[in-house]
Amino acid sequence: MNEKKQITVRLNPEIFERVEKISYKEKRSISMQIEYMIEKYIEWYESDVETIA
Repeated sequence: MNEKKQITVRLNPEIFERVEKISYKEKRSISMQIEYMIEKYIEWYESDVETIA
């Protein structure tokens, strides 16, 4: 079973608007866009800084 964790995120209105525009262009919900961005950041971090797992 693939259960997702829920969190509350408070965003600066300017950041929210920018993410909202990107999510619209990428045909994702805002929530899925934020998840995608976090995944990409983790990939970058693990390849350029250090492995987390």
